[in-house]
Amino acid sequence: MRASFLCLIWLFLGFFSCVNSPTIKPKPDLKNLTPDQIVEKFNLYFDQPVIIDSSDNVMYPIILENSDDIRENSGYGSGSSYSNTTKYCNILFYNTNNSEYHLLTNDKVLIYSFSSEKINNSTYRNEDFIRSGLTIADNFIYYSIRKTDSNEDGKINAEDANYLYISNKKGANFKQISPDSFNVVSWKIDKRTNKILFSVSKDTDHDKKFTYNDEHDLYIYDLVTDKPSKQVLTEDYKKQLKKQFSEQWTKK
Repeated sequence: MRASFLCLIWLFLGFFSCVNSPTIKPKPDLKNLTPDQIVEKFNLYFDQPVIIDSSDNVMYPIILENSDDIRENSGYGSGSSYSNTTKYCNILFYNTNNSEYHLLTNDKVLIYSFSSEKINNSTYRNEDFIRSGLTIADNFIYYSIRKTDSNEDGKINAEDANYLYISNKKGANFKQISPDSFNVVSWKIDKRTNKILFSVSKDTDHDKKFTYNDEHDLYIYDLVTDKPSKQVLTEDYKKQLKKQFSEQWTKK
């Protein structure tokens, strides 16, 4: 009798907890919907506004609720004054003075981080930057971007190639500065010379992954001349280094 009474109590408590437990909203199945129905199912989420250097320009990073890639909990970042490692599908730039707005890009990208340097006035000339303690490097926003399914697993995420992009503080002139098919491992701004120094890796073992088994290379980009990034070392010198280090460090 006592055992039956206890069973009834446990059943009652189990039923009560199920009734009061929060329901989890299922992710909608978009496979069999029309394009218009898919648009209705998508929800836009704007992250908190980022006011750019006390100016009229504001950034609103955008998240899509129904994207597996964006909702995936991982990040990559490098930054300075302001930075964010949540992944975004785009950024809306808005001018609070003239009410104009536009997207950073119309391409499909995942923005893993964005960062900026100091206060900027776009009317400054180079000598004005130097006198004020600012440099040309302070004129840009820097982005870590995934844009291609480089490992061919059907989605774009942290396992794919990382690219370095820049834009001006108004979100215009958005451009890729690291070479295609290379994964940006690290980067640093030399504000004295207005150059970006970055290291990259390439899938040299052809396993569709970026690992320590892949060779690294060094690149440099000049923010003043705006010419394509170039390799720091020549191929001949890299071969010379390989020969030297293999002789020094390989056991015979």
